[in-house]
Amino acid sequence: MVHRRDKDDSTLKSIDSLEVPSDLEMVSLRDAFKTSEGAATELFKGYYEGLRRAFLDPSEVPFEPLLRYKQTAPKTALRTFCCLHKGKLVGGAQYQVLTPSIGPKFGVIEYIWVSDEARGLKLGSRLVEYLERSARNRGASIMLGEFHDPLLLSERQHALDEVSGISASERLDVWRSWGYRQFNAPYHAPPEGERVQWIPELSYRLNPLILQGLVPREMPWSTHCTLGIKALQPEFERESYSPAEYLAIVHAYWDSSSVKYRGHDEYNRFLAALNSLETVSILPLSEPRTFTMESKPDKKR
Repeated sequence: MVHRRDKDDSTLKSIDSLEVPSDLEMVSLRDAFKTSEGAATELFKGYYEGLRRAFLDPSEVPFEPLLRYKQTAPKTALRTFCCLHKGKLVGGAQYQVLTPSIGPKFGVIEYIWVSDEARGLKLGSRLVEYLERSARNRGASIMLGEFHDPLLLSERQHALDEVSGISASERLDVWRSWGYRQFNAPYHAPPEGERVQWIPELSYRLNPLILQGLVPREMPWSTHCTLGIKALQPEFERESYSPAEYLAIVHAYWDSSSVKYRGHDEYNRFLAALNSLETVSILPLSEPRTFTMESKPDKKR
């Protein structure tokens, strides 16, 4: 999806000091809303539409009012960027910088999408480089990425990935080319669709939607993902983490979403699998993870 800025939207310039190629303009939605709410709202709509086109599984896309709220919420680590090429919205990305209870700050890339019109510009690589530099400037020592594990996807999920224009295996190759490896550990992610229920500031607007069935009370957890990792500084390049360090990272990320995941059956399964490990090694993305779970989906590439 291509979004055109109006001619009077020239004030939507990113105030981020990081350099980007001259043919691209990186716009922070947080900064844009401080400048012009009307223009920023239109830009956000374009961003969200691009996100929905790239990620077709509803359980993996944040609820639109919640994501919109986070663009201006005072206490959020989320940063969302829109990439403009010659005035057109051609991609976007969002990430957070978080502090776990054990270990240094880390960044986590939540979404990256590129429009069909921008394929071939290596825009994904530019977006990742931009987010990594931004996270490093905010004190992060490592960067994480959440993406599908081809070995754990169901046939339906494989089909959704194919329709989106890139298979899970191809997506993994892209992350590998960006220098990412993966934690050799289980990773269960609470569903994005469920997270909207636990934001007090939005409850007066969202509760009626939940009652009407427009927002599901519960969606399935993503048990088919892996968590990638890349050191942003050489001294933080490691070959393993303790289970406690890994759990602290996962907790910090999940806690930022405000979902009530502790005590959930899938969370208990995740803990049981993690507690069986003595160490969490770091594997290349070309190697399958070796942890064992109570049950796994059929392995299909």
